[in-house]
Amino acid sequence: MSADEILEVFARRRASALFVTELAQALHASPSELNADLERLSERGNVLLADHPVPDPHLSGIDLRIVAPLPADRPRADAEAAAAAAAETLWNKWLATFLSSHRCQ
Repeated sequence: MSADEILEVFARRRASALFVTELAQALHASPSELNADLERLSERGNVLLADHPVPDPHLSGIDLRIVAPLPADRPRADAEAAAAAAAETLWNKWLATFLSSHRCQ
C-alpha cells in the first residue's frame, strides 16, 4: 500500500478517523499489511495512530487501533489536536454502541 492510497480512503469516505480494520477493508488488505505504511505515515506526521485498551476480555486480539489523518492545512499542533479529537470521537461512539449492546456471559 502506498501513503497516497491510504490517505485517499479518508478523502473518498470523507472520514476524519477510521479503525485500522475499516481502512484495511477499504484497501482490500489485512491490518497487518498496513502496519509498516501506517508507522511510516505516523513518523512523517501525516496520521495519528490511537490505541485504546480492550474494553472486554472477549475482544482481546482484535485490532482496535484508530487512524486519523492530520489536516495538512493547519499548523502542526492544531492538526495533531484535530486528529486526536477525531480519533477520540470515533472511539467514544464505538465504545458507547458496544457497551449498550454487549453482555458478557
